Amino acid sequence: MDKPQNHAAEDVRDALARVAGASEASVALAALQSGQLGIGAPFSQPIKIVTRARLAGTTNRRNIDDICDVLQPGDRLRFRRDADNRDDRWSIHVLAPDGQLIGYVPADINEIVAQLMDAGKKLYGVFIEVERVNSWNKIYFEVHLED
Repeated sequence: MDKPQNHAAEDVRDALARVAGASEASVALAALQSGQLGIGAPFSQPIKIVTRARLAGTTNRRNIDDICDVLQPGDRLRFRRDADNRDDRWSIHVLAPDGQLIGYVPADINEIVAQLMDAGKKLYGVFIEVERVNSWNKIYFEVHLED
């Protein structure tokens, strides 16, 4: 019985082999499959792994009000691992679309997110809303895994 084959990968490999030499095609295909070329896999879909979480550490941000005024529902938030953090080995910085640190993935969900990131998976946040309570900005977001 024949094994199932990845026809899309074979098509890409064949096209690359025609343009480049066989060894260059193998290197290019490996880069494509690992995401190094910035091209998503065909038919890839984000997987929502956390539907609603509240950002931690927002009260310590000096310009958090200004950042919250600019954030729009659906904005993509970047995650950056902080594996050297002495207080929390699973610490993950959450960055606004402009790259400013706005807080952290909360401790009750950061271990699994950190382990996925450490394994090379691409995860990111999606801004949902801000709830203002006096001078406190409760920032809610989702966590997505890029498949």
